[in-house]
Amino acid sequence: MKLSKWADKNAGYILILPAVIIIVLFSIAPIIGTLRYSFFDMQLNNQAKNDMYMKSNINIALNQETINYLNYYLSIDMELVQNQDTIAKIDEIIKDLSELENFIAEEIAPIDLKSVVQVGKAEQNALTERQQSIVNKLDELYVMDDEFYSPEDTMAVASEFDTSIIKSNFSGEDNFTKVLKDERVHSTLTFTLSFTVISVFAELIFGLALALIMN
Repeated sequence: MKLSKWADKNAGYILILPAVIIIVLFSIAPIIGTLRYSFFDMQLNNQAKNDMYMKSNINIALNQETINYLNYYLSIDMELVQNQDTIAKIDEIIKDLSELENFIAEEIAPIDLKSVVQVGKAEQNALTERQQSIVNKLDELYVMDDEFYSPEDTMAVASEFDTSIIKSNFSGEDNFTKVLKDERVHSTLTFTLSFTVISVFAELIFGLALALIMN
C-alpha cells in the first residue's frame, strides 16, 4: 500500500527516468568523453602523441624494433669492413645494444608485457643515456675510413630511439587558448552568430505575420 502511494506520488519522476537515462548515456556521456581529448596534444601520426599521457612512458615495442634493425644493419657492416678498429667498434655497439635489451627486460618491461609502460624520471634518464651513447658510437663508427653498407639508413633508424620516449602530452587549457586566438575560429563564430541572429529575427517576423493572418 505504501509502495503504491509512493509510486502514485512520484509517477512523473518515474516516467521521465528512462528518458533521463537515455539522454545521459547517449548524449551527455559521449560529449564528456570526447571533451577530455581537448586537454591533450594528440597527433595520431606521431607514435609519441597518439594517446593521452599524463606522465612519461616508454614504447618498448618501438624501442625493440629499433634495436633489431640496428643489429641487422651492423651485421651487414661487419661483413663489409676490413679494419680491426672498425670491427672492434661494431662489436662494442652490438654489445651495448644487447645490454640495452637486458636493461629494458630487467628494469622497465612489465610482467603483463604491455608495449607502452609508465616509467619514473630516473628510469627514463637511464634509458635515454644508453640510447644516446649508442647513437654517439654510431657517429664515431661511420667517420672511420672503411666500407659500410648504408650509414644514412642506420642513423635514420637510430634516430627512432627518440620516438620511443613518450613524454606527457597534457596541455591543459593551452588548446582552448590557441583556438580562441585563431582568426579562422573568429570568422566562423562571427558568421554563425550573424546567421543565428538573422534567422531568429526572420522567424520572429514570420511568426508574427502568421499570427496576424490567422487572427
